[in-house]
Amino acid sequence: MDLCLQLAAQGRLTTAPNPMVGAVVVQGDEIVGQAYHRAAGESHAEVLALAQAGERARGSTLYVNLEPCCHHGRTPPCAPRVVEAGLARVVLGTLDPDTRVQGGGLQWLRTAGLQVDGCPPAWFERCLDLNRTFFHSALRQRPFVTLKYAMTLDGRVATESGDSRWITGTAARQQVHQERSAHQAILVGSGTALQDDPHLNVRGIPGAAQPIRVVADRRGRLSPQARLFNSPGGPIWIGYGPLAEQSWREQMADAGGELFEAPDLTSLLSHLYAQGIRSLLVEGGPRLAGAFFDQNLVQRMLVYTAPILVGAAQAPGPLAGQGVALMSRAPRLKRVRWENLADDFVLDGELEDSWRSACLPVPEIAT
Repeated sequence: MDLCLQLAAQGRLTTAPNPMVGAVVVQGDEIVGQAYHRAAGESHAEVLALAQAGERARGSTLYVNLEPCCHHGRTPPCAPRVVEAGLARVVLGTLDPDTRVQGGGLQWLRTAGLQVDGCPPAWFERCLDLNRTFFHSALRQRPFVTLKYAMTLDGRVATESGDSRWITGTAARQQVHQERSAHQAILVGSGTALQDDPHLNVRGIPGAAQPIRVVADRRGRLSPQARLFNSPGGPIWIGYGPLAEQSWREQMADAGGELFEAPDLTSLLSHLYAQGIRSLLVEGGPRLAGAFFDQNLVQRMLVYTAPILVGAAQAPGPLAGQGVALMSRAPRLKRVRWENLADDFVLDGELEDSWRSACLPVPEIAT
């Protein structure tokens, strides 16, 4: 299963909106087939591994980190192919939460007489960690949201005058570009777009994928002269609200933006999900970050902290919004990891993980 996860992770930048899946076929003590799913529309990992094993798949064991599908999508279902290969046993990491599967693949295999086993809890958790973007989006019908910001040691994201460049050093900023390349879309609000005039692209990583650049602009304030429209990068999507005038919308379209109506964050996330977006990196200012926080729409926090002090009571912090009134009600991050990047520190943790409780391990056969 460790090899399955290593193989699956090779598709990290190419499989979305599909999950990352690896498969290993073992005959006795010998690996006779191994593969991973490369991209949506291409063959699934199980099919590729079984094809590599050929006749040696008969009587063997298949290890795969996600339940084989049992429905027709862009490719034929995998469960029948697993049965046809003549396997004796299948070891699954997790069930598939997709409504078209949800145990259907497991039932197909067991009905055909195959022995199907699950993994110990620690491995089940590792399988969830690898595909948390997929699991969350399948269960919640919206993208997995990572909220990222950089702050000073005293919790400021800018000086009182609004200056914010640069808080962190080169190593931290380079890692942010890696994070951008690992997400399908990146989001800022119109305030950040106006004040910082960002490119919102990936730089310094040759051949890296460019995320879709999304601006939440309910009032229609973005300028057609913004650097977004004059720098290389992914497509530009603009979510507007009822106050955005028709003339402004026409200007945005002429500048190269793709507009969609999104009066609130819920409708914005729903639209992104409908367009196939499963991972969203939010890099907006305090107001947008606070709105995501207040509405419990953030699954992961990525916080860069620099050892510098700004002071000033009016210097902004990273989260605006309503917040919490009592410390006892403040949410605590889980699965927290700290990393040192030169003089800076980065915290990586999960803020909202209720989707995990809805993910099921492979059930044992009732006796």
